[in-house]
Parts: sequence; C-alpha cells; structure tokens
Amino acid sequence: MSRTPSRPEIALQSGQAKLWILMVSVQHYDDPHLPALPYAAIDCQSLAYALTQATRAFPERTISIHHDLASRTPTLGAVRESLQEIAEYAQPQDTVLFYFCGHGVLEPRLQQAVLCLADTQKEALLKTGLSAIALLGSLGNCQAKQQVVWLDTCHRGEAKLNSVNHQTLDQLDQLDDPTVQLIEMLHRRAAQHPGFDAFLSCDRFQQSWKFPELGHGLFTYVLMQGLQGEAANSQGIIDTDRLCDYVYSHTLQHLNQRNQEIRSANQHKQDWEERQPEYTLQKPRRIVKGNEKIVLGLKLTDSPISTVSTVANQESSSPSAPDQATAQDSIKPFQPEIVETQLPPRLIQSIVPLAQEPIIPTASQITPPFQKSTDLSFEQRQREEIERRQEIEQRQREEIERQQQRQKAAEEQRQQEEAERRRQQLEQQQREQNLERTRQQVEQRQRQEKAKRLQQEIEQRRQEEAKRHQQEIEQRQREEAERLRQQLEQRQRKESERRQQEIEQRQREEEAERLRQFQKAAEEQRQREEAERLRQQLEQRQREEAERHQQEIEQRQREEAEREQQRQKAAEAQRQREEETERRRKNEQRQQAETEQQAAEALRQREEVERYRQQLERRQREEEEAERRRQEIERRQHEAAERQRQQLQKATEAQRQREAQAERRHQQLQKASEMTDSLKRLASTTSQHTVTAVGGLKQSTHELTHRFVDQQRSPQTRKVVAFTLGGLGLLASGMAVFSLYQHRNAQLRDINALSTTSETLLSSQPQTALVTALQAGRRLQKLDQPWNLLPKQTKLSAIATLQQAITRSQPATQLSERQPITAIAYRSDGQKLATASSESGITLWNKGKDSGRWERSTTTFKSHTEPVTKLQFSPDGTLLASASIDKTIKLWNLEKRILIKTLPGHSDRVIALRFRPDGGVLASGSVDRTIKLWTVPKGDLVETLKGSEAAISAIAFSADGRILAAGSSDNTLRLWYPESNQPILLGHHNVSPDPAKLQGITDLTFSPDGKAIASSGWDKTIKLWTVSNAKPEREASPYLTLNGHRGIVTSVSFSLDGQNLASGSQDKTINLWNLRSGGVIKTLSGHQDTVESLSFHGTEETLMSVSDRNGILIWDLNLATLIKQGCSQLNQSPSDISESDLPSQTIREIDAICYK
Repeated sequence: MSRTPSRPEIALQSGQAKLWILMVSVQHYDDPHLPALPYAAIDCQSLAYALTQATRAFPERTISIHHDLASRTPTLGAVRESLQEIAEYAQPQDTVLFYFCGHGVLEPRLQQAVLCLADTQKEALLKTGLSAIALLGSLGNCQAKQQVVWLDTCHRGEAKLNSVNHQTLDQLDQLDDPTVQLIEMLHRRAAQHPGFDAFLSCDRFQQSWKFPELGHGLFTYVLMQGLQGEAANSQGIIDTDRLCDYVYSHTLQHLNQRNQEIRSANQHKQDWEERQPEYTLQKPRRIVKGNEKIVLGLKLTDSPISTVSTVANQESSSPSAPDQATAQDSIKPFQPEIVETQLPPRLIQSIVPLAQEPIIPTASQITPPFQKSTDLSFEQRQREEIERRQEIEQRQREEIERQQQRQKAAEEQRQQEEAERRRQQLEQQQREQNLERTRQQVEQRQRQEKAKRLQQEIEQRRQEEAKRHQQEIEQRQREEAERLRQQLEQRQRKESERRQQEIEQRQREEEAERLRQFQKAAEEQRQREEAERLRQQLEQRQREEAERHQQEIEQRQREEAEREQQRQKAAEAQRQREEETERRRKNEQRQQAETEQQAAEALRQREEVERYRQQLERRQREEEEAERRRQEIERRQHEAAERQRQQLQKATEAQRQREAQAERRHQQLQKASEMTDSLKRLASTTSQHTVTAVGGLKQSTHELTHRFVDQQRSPQTRKVVAFTLGGLGLLASGMAVFSLYQHRNAQLRDINALSTTSETLLSSQPQTALVTALQAGRRLQKLDQPWNLLPKQTKLSAIATLQQAITRSQPATQLSERQPITAIAYRSDGQKLATASSESGITLWNKGKDSGRWERSTTTFKSHTEPVTKLQFSPDGTLLASASIDKTIKLWNLEKRILIKTLPGHSDRVIALRFRPDGGVLASGSVDRTIKLWTVPKGDLVETLKGSEAAISAIAFSADGRILAAGSSDNTLRLWYPESNQPILLGHHNVSPDPAKLQGITDLTFSPDGKAIASSGWDKTIKLWTVSNAKPEREASPYLTLNGHRGIVTSVSFSLDGQNLASGSQDKTINLWNLRSGGVIKTLSGHQDTVESLSFHGTEETLMSVSDRNGILIWDLNLATLIKQGCSQLNQSPSDISESDLPSQTIREIDAICYK
C-alpha cells in the first residue's frame, strides 16, 4: 500500500528545503585540567555517517563536522564560523541539527553553562568556550523554523568508574555539572519557539555511559541504530518523536541488561569487595513544546555495514588499481555531502575485521568511502593526512591497550594477593588443628554450624536484595509506562480540546456574522420604513396645504363675485336716478367714479397677488425647513451614508429639474405682475376693458394655482423630491462632520491661546496665570473625547502649562541640607531620596504620607574618605550604592542600615554607577578608563572591560540586561555584548572635549523596547541611535539629533510608550520632545539650579526631576488631578485675584469648575 509523504518530507526530498547538520566532538583538550574522552571522535564520525545514509533522499543538505580526526578542528573560532554560516544562509523552510559530544561545565562566577572545545581554558571558560547563551543566540538569529539540538555532555560519572588515573578523577571532581542550567535554558527556548527540539544524553544528576565492547558511547550508539532504520515508522520515516522514544527505551533496556549481568556475577562472589558496582541510571531527556514532528531521514534499504565490509574485503584481496576503482565505485552511492576530508582506506581495512566481532557491531559504520583522485598534489596532501590520522589512531589504540594492560595487571596482582592470603590462612588453620585437635574439633563443629547459619543468612539476604531490586526495576518500568500513557492521553486530550475550541470559535464567528447580517438587514428595513413614513408625512402636509390654499382662493372669488354684484346693483340704481335729473353730466361723473373704483380694485387685486406670492415663498421656506429636518434625520442615520452617496448624482439632476421648475414658477409670477401693470395702464380706459383684464387676471391666478397643486401631486415630482432629500442628507452629513472638525479646531485654537496667555502671565501674575490655565484645562477635558481625535502633543502641551502654573504658584519641595549636595538619587517608587554632601556624608529622606514633604531620616552613612560622586538605588530598593573620589564603591543595606561591602579595584575616582535591571550585577565607570562588573550583594569582581582611552562618564543597561552601553569623556559611545568582551563603537557626539575638564557624554538610556539609545552630552544636544546599526567594522550615525537646550544636557529619560523623551539641562529647564517630529512639545521651568536627574515614574503621567538645591519636583501630567490641585490652590489664596482682573465669562467658568 502506497503512503502519502508529509509536507516537510516532500520539501526535503524535492529540494525546496535544506537540511543543515553541524556536528562537534572533542576528544583531546589543550588544557591539561580537562581530561580526554576516548570515544568522542569515533562517535561523531560514525553518527555523521549514519545521518548521511538516512538523508540520502534529500538533495539539499550540508553536513559540517568538527572533531580531532577531521579537517575542521573543534576550536571555538571554527565552530563559531560554522554557526554564523548556518545563521546567515538558512531559510525559514530549512531544518538545522546541532550535535555536541564533549565536556560541559558550569562557569563558577556567573553560573553559566559552557560547552568545552579543544582550545577551551578552564580559567577563562566564557572567553574560550562556547556558552549555552551564545549557542542559543546563534540559533535564534537563524531563520530556520525547525531546529534540533543533541547534547552529550555528562561524562564525569563514566570516567570515574573506568579511570585508574587519580589525577583525572581529581580534575573531573572540579568540573561542575551544567545539566540543570542547560535544561532550564532549553525549556525557555522551547517555550518561545515551537519548532525547537532538544535531546540530552541524560537527566539531572545523571551520567552518560560508554562501553568498550560497543566501541561507542551508549547514547550515540543507540542514536545510530535508530537512524539506521530501527526508529522508522511503518512508512519508513524517521522523525524526532520516534527517534527520541527509541533512544530512551533502548538506553534503559541496555543498562538494565548490564546490571542484571553484574548482579548475576556478584552472586557467586563471597567477598563484598570483589563485587562489581552496578551502573547508575541514565535517562535521556527530551525538551520540546507542541506536537510538531521533524523529519530527519528515511529508512535504508541496504545495510551500510555489509556494504563497507564487502568493499573493504575486495580492496584487501585485490590491491590492483582497477579493483580499487571498482570498490570505490561500489561505495559511491553512499557518498555524503560532508565538508571534511575522508578517512583513508587503511583505516577501513583496520576496522573491517572488528566489524565481524560481536563486541564492536557498528565499527564498520564509521568509515565513509574514499574517492579516487587523479590530482597528484591532492593525493600527496591526502597521504600526509592519512599518515597523520593513522598516527593519531595508533596512539589512541596504544593508549587503550595500555589501559587494558594496566587493568589486567592490577586484576592479576589482586588475585595473586588474594590466593596468598588464603594459603596463609589454611596453613595457620592446619597448625592450630595439629596443636589442639580435640579442642579444635569441637570448635570446628561450632564454627561450621555458625558458618552454615551465616551462609544461610547471607544467602537469604542476597535473595531478598535481588527480589527487592527486581521489584524496584518493575516498579520503575510500570511508572515509566504510566508516564508514557499519561503523556499520550494528555496529548490526545489537548488535541481534542484544541479541535473543540476551533469548532466553537468557528461557530461563534458564523453566529456573529449571521447576527451582523440580520442587524444590517433590520437597520436597512428600519431606514426604508422611516424614509417612507417621512415621505408620506410630507405628501400629506402638501395635500393639506394645497387644499387649504384652494379653499381660500375659492372663498375670495365668491366674496369678490358678491361684492361685484352689489356694486353693479348700486351703480344701476344710481345711473337710473341720474338719468332723470342730469343724464349726461351725471353719466360722465358716474363713469369717472366707476373708472377710479375699478382702478382701486385692480390695485387691490395686485396686492392680493403679491400676498399670494409671499405665501408661496413662505410655503417654500416651510418645505426647506422640512428638508432641513430630513437632513438632520439622515445625519443621524450615518450608517446609510454609503448607499446614499451612490444616489447623489441622480439627486443632483433632480435638484436641477426642481430649480428649473422654480424658475418657471417665478416667470409665471413675473408674467402675473406684468399683467397687473398692464391693468394699471388700462385703468384710464373704459370700464369694460378693466373688467375684462381683472377677469383674465383671476383666471390666470386660478390656473397657476391648479398647475402648482398638480405638480405637487405628480408621482414623478415625489420621486425627485425623495432623491433630492437623500442627496441633501448626505451633503448635510458631510457638512456636519466638516462643521464639527472646524468647531474642534476652533476650540483647540482657543485652548492654545489660553495656554499661551497663561505662560505670558506666569512671571508677573502667577495666580491669574493659574486661573487661565485652569480654564484651558477644563475646555481640554470637555473636548477630549475619542471621536475628536485630539493630537497627543497638543494635550501634553496644555497639561504641562497647567502643571507649570501650579508649580510656579506653589514652589518645589526644599531639602534642609545646609552643605552643597555632591550627588543625589531617588528610589523607583518615589518614596525615598538619598543625598550626599562633602561634610554630612550620605543622608536618607522619606516622603511624608500626609504632608507629601521630604523628611530627613536619622540614618546617615559615613565611610568614604573623599566626597561622593554618584548614588544609585538597586531596582528592588533594598540596597544603595555610592561611588567616591576615594576610588571605592560601597554597598549599603537600607533595611539594616549597615555597610555590606566595600569594592576596591579602580585606580582613579569613580564617576558612573548603574545596576543591571535584575539587580544581580553592578557596573562602575572610572576616570581610569575601565568598567568593572561586580556581583550583588557579594561584591565579587566578575570582569573588567576597557574599550576607550578616556574616562567612563555614563553607563546604561538594556531592559533585558544583555547589552551594556558606556559613554566616555571623549564623546564616544560603545556597546558590549555578552558573547564578546570587545566593545563595538556605535558613534560619538560632535564637540571635542577640553582635556582640562571632565566632559563628554553625560547620560545614557535605552528605549523601553531596547531598539534605540538616547545619549546627552556637553555639546547641548541629544542624539538617538539604533542599536542594530552597531557594527565592528564601521561607526553608525544617529537617526535623530535634538537641539533646544541652552546649557549642557545632564539627563534623559524615555516615556513608557517610547514616543516621547524628557531631558534636563544646566539651563534649569526640562524639555519634552516628540520623537516623531523631533520638536519640543513643552519646556518646563521650575528648578532654580541644574536639573541633575529625571525619570518617568510609575505611569507615563508622572515625571520626577531632581536638582541640587530644590530637591525633587513631581510633574503630574494627569489632567483631572491637576484641575483638583489648581482649584485647591485657588481656595487657599482667593484674595490674590479680583474680579476686575478677569472677564466675566472666565470667572463663570472657574466658578463652574471649582465651586460647583
């Protein structure tokens, strides 16, 4: 049945991914204090060959081997070069395997695990050995996601058991076991990187065994067996899970078998001294997180042992050149891609006979094939290499034979002495039996009975001991089986829980999506219903208005007709009476009167038309008001803005049509007005013409009204109105947002103007400045809403102005120190302060809980013989370090109030101090151009660093304590990394220092994320550097330079988010910088002397600054707290401000803020 290959296997077999193998093994050490390991080189060579055979199907692979018999020596430089190559060229899809066999020791001072290489010196382990931190750091820089580490470093117990050299035993006793530290570091590495898999040869307080009959160490021997196919699954794949399980079980099985043989042999030995001790337990330890399996190879179809043996026999039986070529050709399919010189054929011939013996079953696997070459110079170098290696192998074999001979001679000598002792005992017993035969016969019987009983007791105890030991082994096996079962169950349970969580998560996401769609549909339906309801209301209102207007017009027409009839009747009666008296004269007068009356009537009609036009305009304004309300509703429904924007074009067209209709109505009204004017011109004509014109005007007005009502009732008009309202709603929404934006900007301008006014009044009218700043702060508090998106710099500037107004009105906390202060420091919690003066020594100050003022403590430290130059609290606040001109550093316990340790070592005055963030190391810088690292609290000198030819003026540790930065009086900035004691020059400040003065870099600080460093100097500037730009071969440039102080910059501090920076200077000011723009956000004034130190405390809303004369100032940047403080301060001194000094609006705002 065909199998389906996994994705990593496909990537390796297809060449898409590459396998990187680095193998390091050390047999002989340059340092005589490090004993040799007899099987280290042959273990590495054999394991390399097994890996080569298992990875034949992988076209992309690189195997680098470092051991005593290889072309690449196992020295620190060569191994670092190979690690650097892998870290530089490995890709994310690649796999990296690192194997080490040799001594692993614990560095006594820093308690770091170190892998000993050939050139490692026991007195300088960190400098000459490969530390575990450096190894994991190199692997951390590698992009490969799958990383496998095999470590065989526990060789102390095995050497003690087999070695007869007492000097070697003493050397091994001096090597501390690093297994505990290695396991902890590998656990942390595995937790951070899921693709990391580590495998140690043994667990804590155990040892790695080697057996001469195997020819290898037990751990490496079982690894080779697993790679040769014993650990492959049913599909022939060898992965880390099956390989580690195989090595673990077979290691325990082999040791158990050996101990059973020893117990069986010990049962036949009467003397306890003759009995051989059993081997202690060796449990390989695996460290991995997650369930990912890393493919390491495929099961071999041919046995490499038989192939090499057959080829070697062919070579030995037929030494001719053609036969040798045939043998090499048969080995060629197994040729590995190993970056080292191959072993000579004679070594194959020397190993093949051993392969036939059962005591060395895998010896033939150590020899990779030898390739024939026609290059004479290469053959000459190869012959020399072969001779050199043969000499090394010969010396190794001779050393093994000498050890075996010494052991054999010692055993024979012990047996002879034992035989002699027994012979003497028999002779003595015989003499005693001859002298007192009768008495001795009785005693002999008694002794025999006692001996028989003793023998029975011994036999019984032996059986009980064997039974108990067997029970212990069975109990261990049961526990191990139970542990494996629990692990499997736990893995299955975690996998089931993970799948259940994924299913539940998908269900929740689908349910949330359905809910969002339902809500969206409901919202759209609600909007449609709301629009339809509003449209119906508008149509109903228009119909009612049109009907009411129609009724008014009809009512006026009826009234006008009735008046007209009355006038006609009166005119007819008058005409008949005048005909009787004076027909002509009266008739002319009557016509003239009627003409004037008709003209007046026409004028009245024109006024009626004008009122109607005004009513139409009023109704249009009401329609516009309805449209405005519609726009307000649409603004609130901002969720439908996207759909309405798509209708904007159609709505604009409808608006143009409506404007055209309005223009036509205006023309009609204009025509009516012109008709009225024509009536006025015809007023002087006959009354018949006047009546006709008035009738035409009424008819035109009636038609105009009906036409307007019909247009309002048209469906097409209603649709145009609806689209128009939608477009205008969207336009109104945009205008509303723009209006809000303009309103926000106007308010910000008012706040900035108030802040500027407050700054102007600070020196002359501090109380008025405080009131103005409070007014700006209150407006900022109202405006500070999430939707307003206020710039952080604007907020910080206004808040700082209010803080400065409060500080100017209420001076800083004074310290009652009479002598000039030479050094000052404060604890991280802000509750304790330490000062140093030339006469009073070191004084501690405590912050009062109620008053908030600094109270002098009764504790005073006096031990330095010269003035103190620097003070530093430990991170936990329990210790205080002081540096002095007397070239010493002193550690003080603040709880016990005693001197713990005096640290001598510098040859000149000490001017820089800094604790590592974890508090375990104290760094000191001196004018003697050195930096010394001291352990805390023991005070042991760890290391002395020197990288500059000038005084060390500033020191800083990165947040993780890994990088040390130092600034010097020559304006240079250097970095030290843990894997190197040579510094890297990062950069320098601009001004060349005056040799007569102590100047240069004044302060250093790392950013919270550790990616940048800020440095301040005597050149009055602040420079920001990128840590990753530090290279040994070149000097970096700062990515930002801040200019703004008028004096020397003494101190710098990052905000907690790393976006802002605070700096103190000799110009008595503090600048808050925006690191994105490089500009000054605010300048804080309040100190009367040089700002010696500052730092953001607790949260980003509190800044603490220290000066020699003023003591400590706390700049609170919390707006609500500042408003309360400002109001409290106004309540304490209300008489300083009169109402005439401020506008009435300002007084009302202050009353609303402070007296509500």
